[in-house]
Amino acid sequence: SKVWLRGSLIFHTCLGMDGLATATMPCSFSGPLRDVNSGPKAAMPKSYASSAITRTRRKSAGGRLALGLGAASTACLRRRPARASLKARLRDSEGRRLTDPPVFDATDASSIKTVISVEYHQRPFGILAYASNRLGRGAMVWELGKERYPGDPQGRAASLGVEKGFAVKKVGGTDVSSWDFYDILDLLNDKILDNSSGKFQSKSQGPMGNTAAPLPLSVEYVELHAEEPRNAAEAPSSEPCWSFDEGDHALRYDRHRGVDPEFVRQLIDFQTSAPGSRVLSGEDAIALAEDVTKLLKSEKTLPRVHFEHIVVVGDIHGQFFDLLEIFRLEGMPSISNPYLFNGDFVDRGLFSMEVILTIFALKLCYPEAIRMNRGNHEAADLNLIYGFAAEIRDRYGA
Repeated sequence: SKVWLRGSLIFHTCLGMDGLATATMPCSFSGPLRDVNSGPKAAMPKSYASSAITRTRRKSAGGRLALGLGAASTACLRRRPARASLKARLRDSEGRRLTDPPVFDATDASSIKTVISVEYHQRPFGILAYASNRLGRGAMVWELGKERYPGDPQGRAASLGVEKGFAVKKVGGTDVSSWDFYDILDLLNDKILDNSSGKFQSKSQGPMGNTAAPLPLSVEYVELHAEEPRNAAEAPSSEPCWSFDEGDHALRYDRHRGVDPEFVRQLIDFQTSAPGSRVLSGEDAIALAEDVTKLLKSEKTLPRVHFEHIVVVGDIHGQFFDLLEIFRLEGMPSISNPYLFNGDFVDRGLFSMEVILTIFALKLCYPEAIRMNRGNHEAADLNLIYGFAAEIRDRYGA
């Protein structure tokens, strides 16, 4: 609907499309917001203008036809690997592939260095991720939360003395160190319930079919002696943590040359033809993000901008092909066709990398015409829970 207001605006971008939502932005405009179905439209590259939505047709996990990326992402969100392929492709408790699973055995008394017992009265415990050993057994603290404010549940385990690398020995007095990884997770039930797909993700995963142990719950952790590298090849690497598994990439980003409309067109074309692939190398993706960060830091936190019209886009949440459909309806962003992306660019959807790289490239190409507001999902802790961090790791192996 059209809006002609100043000050704090509530934009009702009711486009009948998943991923767009009502948003509030403190800003000032000198003209109306353009209706979706009216006004001039900029040209859109033919390579993805005619098939932005039809490309997202796929079968969901339940066998029903899922039309649109929103439905596809619902079927695939946080899906765990099949039990039969556990040894071939181990994953942590958040469903992220373990490229280098930890080597530990908490059943071996000689490997235990120290023992710590804690009692939890509330869930979650503040452990962001667990990992199994290379046999798919046991549970180790893989990612530990930190307290961000007094009473933050993410800091519970750390405040009780739990550290990253500790292995779970006993739960409620029962020795679980030899159990299947998912049987331990079912008993701990240490997770933030996510209702984004229409139902809470609380189903049992382990073969024992364990239910959550009642609270208060006593958990015994053990610190293990460090495993010695078997040979020089397994010694800790001195490479930086952002060195990626590189290879041939469709496009290179030259930060000295910058971004022009041709680069944007090629980036979208390559991402459309091969979604889920590494169009940019890891180093190029980092360089692009660093340049956008520098540009955003140079802007005011609350700028006053004036446009004759502007297209406002709400929560995209990794739905790349829905973003392309918006471009088809409203025209490609340009100096004469400005866009406001109102936060929540990533997480939940399957193609957060495609979305954020496209918006970053557009911002560098048209810094004054592309405006970005931060949403609650522009935060590392939510990215760890809702999929963007896992997508980066699966894509680049980092």
